[in-house]
Amino acid sequence: MSERNTTSLQQAFLKWLDKKGSDHPELAEEVRRGLQQHPKPQDSRGSPHRMGPRPHPAPGTGNQNARNRQPVLPLNADPTEIERALQKAQTGDEPRARPRVRILPAEPKALSSPSPKPEVPTLTPQRLSARDESLLYGVPGQPLVSYAPIEFAQDCTAVSAAAQGHFAPKSVSTPATIDGDQVPRGIRRIAARLRVQVGLDFGTSATKVMFQIAGGPTRKVRAIDFGHDLRSVPRVCFPSAVAFDRSGQVLVGPAAIQEGRYSAGAAITRFKMLLAGQYDGQYLDAAWDERCREYVTAACGPNSGCSPQAITAFFLAFMMRLIRRQLQQLLSNDDLDLVFNSCVPVDQREKPIVYAAFEQSLAVAQEIERTRRDVEPLRAWLDAATELWESVRYAQDDDANRVFLVPEAAAASAGYIASIRRATGLHAIVDIGAGTTDVSIFRLAIARKTGETVYWYAGRSIPMGAARLEARAAETLIAAGLRSVSQSEVVTALDGRGRFASACSPVIRDELTRIWNGTNKAWAEAYGQESRESEWRRTVKVFITGGGALIPAARNVFAKAWIERFGPYECSAIPTPEHFDSAEVRIRYPRMCVAYGLAIPLPEMGHQVRPTALQRSSNHVSARGDGVIPQAREEVDELIPKPGWV
Repeated sequence: MSERNTTSLQQAFLKWLDKKGSDHPELAEEVRRGLQQHPKPQDSRGSPHRMGPRPHPAPGTGNQNARNRQPVLPLNADPTEIERALQKAQTGDEPRARPRVRILPAEPKALSSPSPKPEVPTLTPQRLSARDESLLYGVPGQPLVSYAPIEFAQDCTAVSAAAQGHFAPKSVSTPATIDGDQVPRGIRRIAARLRVQVGLDFGTSATKVMFQIAGGPTRKVRAIDFGHDLRSVPRVCFPSAVAFDRSGQVLVGPAAIQEGRYSAGAAITRFKMLLAGQYDGQYLDAAWDERCREYVTAACGPNSGCSPQAITAFFLAFMMRLIRRQLQQLLSNDDLDLVFNSCVPVDQREKPIVYAAFEQSLAVAQEIERTRRDVEPLRAWLDAATELWESVRYAQDDDANRVFLVPEAAAASAGYIASIRRATGLHAIVDIGAGTTDVSIFRLAIARKTGETVYWYAGRSIPMGAARLEARAAETLIAAGLRSVSQSEVVTALDGRGRFASACSPVIRDELTRIWNGTNKAWAEAYGQESRESEWRRTVKVFITGGGALIPAARNVFAKAWIERFGPYECSAIPTPEHFDSAEVRIRYPRMCVAYGLAIPLPEMGHQVRPTALQRSSNHVSARGDGVIPQAREEVDELIPKPGWV
């Protein structure tokens, strides 16, 4: 034993004397004498840094019985064991001097692991941080980064100061794995609580999800693969659809799509437009609203109370639970603190009653996901959404709240604004989704003191999208002589390839032009905020996102300026940020940019100035972006959207 370890052991007993010596005065006196009589190690040259040769026992003393020996006690022995050893030594047959307590390190405990059994020193478990727990105990099924043994919880009686300094976490040379069946009995694996930021892109036709671990070793943002077998829908896209089977049970996602195909399109989709249309006629599609109402009445009855509000909240609750289960399996951790960011179009964000309806849907969905069990039928979840709509209220500032709303355009631009390719000036984002197209125009200003500030000038949602383009392309292919059209043939036509490219290109361009015409109002509103003509001539950058970003003709159409003497503008797909992880799911960034931005925590999105706050402010934004306009938020707490059909 080295002098360093001996000194540390003596310090450990001195700590015991300070804490419990007053409770056992006689025993404390014996321990003090044992510490005073304990010799320091010396080598043959008298150096205190090396152990010398062990002296041979005197003749006749090698076979002394246990009662005449010095009591040998482990370092972590409790006072009862020390007192019992001293009494045993004092009651021997032969008279002897007061016994000395020999200080030896604690012996390692045997573990019930397969042979060969490792020698594990005893350490008392301590409360560790989440990072230390992951370093010490590792993740099941993954190589251990370091190794630190712990003692059985019920046997921990004292802390060895020497062991704490000696058995620090050491990195292992040969990677090992710990599975649930191979963990030695007595070693506890402490699962660290992980906080995960989830981006829930609640789309009109499909929902996409990306996530990142808060405080993780990397800032990679990964997508969730839902693993469905729909050929026409990527596996990272979960269909935003709800249907009812013949028995009245609720079907969600791919099952609803299959039921809709079997029952000639009987399924509820386009929740966002259906919900917004209940409170603002601008977003109401009367034909689709009437069709969904008739379908729900036939499936649930006229007095079921099933409304677009309840269906939207139910679908969001289902997605939250599905995401939780997927992440628990993917991260091998059941203790997850999930924070959800969902989205709403910019123009709907500026409508207080519509925005309040989306907030209410999130609040009801959060309550259902917290209280309902997996084994309950989905119809019970849908009924709960109907009942909770009137009682649950959204509280953004509540510490228990884990759901937040972000404008879609702000989420789509978050990756670009945080990248090194960002540029100050005017920008436009055109998100061509399956059912709708959202256009948002903003100015990016970067100042030394305030950092990035995004001034949103205008936004508009057009109820036309890529699904209409695909339908027109399929009609053109059938008119050209094809008996049946596959999804791959439609994609080829949209890309401008194949033998029918010449027939499909004019039709696709006409449909894109119709969408472009719907964006003129947003351009005019933005021009009212920044009326200097020089800013609008050729300096605007237009980014195409969504599934329509993959259509080559879209770049040519949306590069055209809304005023003939302006433009053409620089139009391209939105750049891919460095933290976008697409190794497991092969999908391009423009289709996932909204989900990526939603996976960024709100404080990291920078300062966002909404159009209404910009209009109310008396300060005008300079070309350099020096002025900072505080973001205002309407009080929508008093707005309680009523459930039911229009």
